[in-house]
Amino acid sequence: MLRQGILKVLVIGLGFMILIGYPCAYGKTGKAPAQKVTGVHLKELEARLERLLKRSTYRYEASGKPDPFRPFIQAAVRRHPSKKASGKASLKKALSKVCHTPLECLDVGQLTLVGVVELEGDGAIAMAQDSSGIGYTIRLGDRIGLNNGKVTAIFPDRVVVTEVVEDIEGNMVPRKRVLLLHPEEE
Repeated sequence: MLRQGILKVLVIGLGFMILIGYPCAYGKTGKAPAQKVTGVHLKELEARLERLLKRSTYRYEASGKPDPFRPFIQAAVRRHPSKKASGKASLKKALSKVCHTPLECLDVGQLTLVGVVELEGDGAIAMAQDSSGIGYTIRLGDRIGLNNGKVTAIFPDRVVVTEVVEDIEGNMVPRKRVLLLHPEEE
């Protein structure tokens, strides 16, 4: 309603200005200033207009350029083969470790245990975060860490991760790492 009233006032005011010949932007005379158009000037304007209206074609050449739909950073961890590994198959297996989840790309020491939720009949779920504050849920059997770690136990105050590491002699041995809920109490 108010909008219609304002619109009516504007239309009436504009009509009144036109009737009395209000000199808007053209000075006191109310007429547009005359410009001399020469043949050279006209040809320049026509050439500019043709360049603007000319249809341009663009063709994308993908050779030598990265795929724009692939991520810049690949989540992959390369491992060096152990000293006792022999043969091309074990070397290929050791070098082709790829992180299937974000937790597999983080070392266990980079995580801080934030909480543990116990579920009835379904065990427990732990909640952890990395140094940048990104949160992760951890369940029994999840893979964590760069050393092929696996969550083997979740207690109300800690999570136990068993990793397979190489000892001094070159043997692959299991090592337990513990994430504590309140590490300052220990």
